[in-house]
Amino acid sequence: MNRHESIIVLERVSKAFNGTRVLSDFSLAIDPGETMTILGGSGTGKSVTLKLILGLLRPDQGRILFRGTDVGTMDEQTLNGMRKQIGMLFQGGALFDSLSVRENIAYPLREHFRHHDEMEIGKIVAHSLSLVGLPGVEQMMPVDLSGGMRKRVALARAIATRPAVILYDEPTTGLDPANTQRINRLIRELQTKLEVTSIVVTHDMESAFQVTDRMALLYNRRVEFVGTVEEVRSSSIPVVQNFIHGHLDAGNEMTVGV
Repeated sequence: MNRHESIIVLERVSKAFNGTRVLSDFSLAIDPGETMTILGGSGTGKSVTLKLILGLLRPDQGRILFRGTDVGTMDEQTLNGMRKQIGMLFQGGALFDSLSVRENIAYPLREHFRHHDEMEIGKIVAHSLSLVGLPGVEQMMPVDLSGGMRKRVALARAIATRPAVILYDEPTTGLDPANTQRINRLIRELQTKLEVTSIVVTHDMESAFQVTDRMALLYNRRVEFVGTVEEVRSSSIPVVQNFIHGHLDAGNEMTVGV
């Protein structure tokens, strides 16, 4: 794949913490508009990968490219400009408990897009909530929301800035089956409606099969396999079959909780 055609590229990335290697020679290219799912067992560096893409962590070796520019060489202003193009759905939602739903969603708009007046912000908040199936809840507080609603409000906040890329960190963790299915549908619907590139980090194979265009299997600190759902299902590689059948940590050499 020509890296210049990809929106995000990780080239032979390595990262260690306190002498323990988390990623080693990790390479992956993500195309504009696709949903890429990064699969791996607990502690295999999936969330670290998202932090590297955001520039919150720097690789020890290798580089990360965003639209062809090395994230590691960006100054703070350029890095902030890149982050404005990326929405993030955190594992726990990460809503501000002291702020209403409206103010939670408005927060990144006020921080990074100060040209919007309050009327515009209100329209963006309302539209974002409608996209996640929660119209009219602007005045509710996070404490009054169910787990599934909190996740959807957090997703509304992630899309309010109309990002080019959305990062999903374990988006269905802690949700019941009905809300898991709702989030899975939303990931697909938003990909189409907003024409965004999505990167989903998960260990949930069933969800991964539903939301993804391609999957990357993170195993022994690097990407061992990349392919479509059909290619993953038909693969004869033992580690891929182990993942399909739920043996996420089978043969994994490291289980650092990062």
